[in-house]
Amino acid sequence: MIGIHTLMTGLWLVLSWSRAYCGWVCGALVPACLLITLQVLVFTVLERPQWQRRVVAGVSLVWVSLLEVHVWSWFWVGVVRIPTFVLIGLGLLCVLVVVWAMKFPGPLQRLGGWAKAHQKRRLRTPPSMGRPHNGEAGGVAV
Repeated sequence: MIGIHTLMTGLWLVLSWSRAYCGWVCGALVPACLLITLQVLVFTVLERPQWQRRVVAGVSLVWVSLLEVHVWSWFWVGVVRIPTFVLIGLGLLCVLVVVWAMKFPGPLQRLGGWAKAHQKRRLRTPPSMGRPHNGEAGGVAV
């Protein structure tokens, strides 16, 4: 049986490693959080099935949680700087966007419908081929 002392020692070692390699950890977690949050938005706009959106949202929350634990480990050792507040704000923004996309998908799905309709309308109009249009020449560029 594992005692609380062993668990706390293991947690302290993981957090110490996280702080030692902060540049690498943040260099991986920040883009991962942003990209997976963007994927939640894209899945919502494209009206993917609910279970797919929930899986991606769950993965997003895992990545954001890892980032937040890393940043809070800096607070626990007494390092309070601007990047810690920026990263906490970024994590909070990602969580809010994911929750908004999951709870209120309507506005995003309407945006996707508008984009699809706009694209269809754009494909129906013929391109001008880059030539100037002269109305007096009967449609022939002179």
